Amino acid sequence: MKSLIEQIEISNRPTLLLVEDDLTHLTIFETLLTQQGYEVITAENVNQAISQIEARVIDCIVSDLMLPGKDGSKLIDYLRETRNRAPIIMITSSSEDVEKDLIRKGANGFCLKQFASRRLVPQIRALLGQI
Repeated sequence: MKSLIEQIEISNRPTLLLVEDDLTHLTIFETLLTQQGYEVITAENVNQAISQIEARVIDCIVSDLMLPGKDGSKLIDYLRETRNRAPIIMITSSSEDVEKDLIRKGANGFCLKQFASRRLVPQIRALLGQI
């Protein structure tokens, strides 16, 4: 059983939604973010992500762009249509050429997968005002 202090510390951690269909990347990013003190909820596609968003308060979303079914940009559409203010960072293995389109569409940040282990946490901290 967790002590009251541990329960309070857990409840004060920002909650991140990580949307990634590749199990290897999901595990790497989830471990990285958990080690940084975030509570991490996961989803493997846009529909699962929407269910998670509707079920709880999410402080920040990190989503892969290329997902099965609907791509990650549909998640941006959903957030903006529902006026959900959770910031969203898109991660992709695609070139940086898509960055402008994603930002224009409403993403708050962008990260190439090969640099995510170094650049993702600073982006999240900046968006959550933790710098």
